[in-house]
Amino acid sequence: MTFVTTYASSKGGAGKTTTLLATCTELRARGLTTLLIDADPNRHLAEWSKLRGDAGVEVIDGVTEANIRQEIKGNADRFDHVLVDLAGFNNMSMVYAFSVSDLVIIPALRSRWDIKETIRTHRNVLDSMAEMRHQPEVRIILTRGKQAIRSRVSKHAETQLTSRELPMFRTELFDWALLEELSYSGHGPIENQPDGNAAGNVRAVVSEMIAILEGLTLNPSVPRKAAPARDGTVKRLKAKA
Repeated sequence: MTFVTTYASSKGGAGKTTTLLATCTELRARGLTTLLIDADPNRHLAEWSKLRGDAGVEVIDGVTEANIRQEIKGNADRFDHVLVDLAGFNNMSMVYAFSVSDLVIIPALRSRWDIKETIRTHRNVLDSMAEMRHQPEVRIILTRGKQAIRSRVSKHAETQLTSRELPMFRTELFDWALLEELSYSGHGPIENQPDGNAAGNVRAVVSEMIAILEGLTLNPSVPRKAAPARDGTVKRLKAKA
C-alpha cells in the first residue's frame, strides 16, 4: 500500500529535512521503497540520494507548484511511501501537496517563540486545507531534543501544545550525532549503529508514523500500490474521480 506524507515547517532549523531523511532510511531498513519529492530549489534530497546510492529510493527534484500534484499522483503507485519536502510555507506548492497527502508532519522546537510559531503553523495548515474534499491528518513532532531524559522545557512545550488540543506524536526525535552524519554519509542510524539508541529512537518515530497512516482514511485521489496478494503479485489501485 502506498502512503503519502508531507513535511511542513514555516521556518528553518526545526529538523524538517533531517526527520524526512531519517524516516526514509528506516523505511528502507524495513524493505519499503520510497519516493522523495524535492520541492526545495537547494535540491538537498537529490544530493543526498546520490550519496546513498540506493535503488529503493528515487528522487524527483525541481518540483514546483506547477507540477507537484502531477508528480505525486503520477508516481505514487510505484512506491510504498512518498515523502514530500516542501520549500517554505504559505505558497501554492504547499496547498497542492496537502491536497494529495494522507499525513502532514510539522516538526517543532521547544522554545517559547518556536512553540508560538508551531501553533501558528498548525492553524495556517488547517486554514489552507479548509476547502479540500479530503483533508490529510496533521501531527506535530517535537525534534532536536536532549537525549536520555526529557527536559522540563520539552515537557512544558508538549503541555503548551496538547493543552490547545493540537495533535502530537507521542515520540520525540532527539538530536543525535548520527542524524547530523546522515547528510554526509547518506545512511541513517539504523544502518550505522542498528542496536544503538539513535536507531531505536528513529525506529519508534517511524513505527508511530506507520500506525497513524494505517488508521487513516486515505486520500482517494491518489493512485496506490496495493498490498501484495497471497501469490506475491502486486496490483495497482486506481484513484477515484
